[in-house]
Amino acid sequence: MPNLEHEVFDFLLKALFNLLGLHYQGNSIVSPFQARPETMGIAFASLFLYCILYELEPRFKQLGRVGMGLCRSILFVSLTTLLFRNPVLVVM
Repeated sequence: MPNLEHEVFDFLLKALFNLLGLHYQGNSIVSPFQARPETMGIAFASLFLYCILYELEPRFKQLGRVGMGLCRSILFVSLTTLLFRNPVLVVM
């Protein structure tokens, strides 16, 4: 049974994708894959790790929750930086 945490994640992810679609629409702006491939790679890698940790959560409760929170944060930061004109450097 899905909980509120995953529903909020789903809503925010869809909202960010819609904002990115509007941001890169028209006006000869290249797609985010061409503009910032490293950022998109980080976003996809964190989404992939999130999916893996979601499946492992029933076995490893604490590790799964901490890992999913970290991957969620990295995903949101990387997708949000695509909305800015100048690249934002995040030091981790």
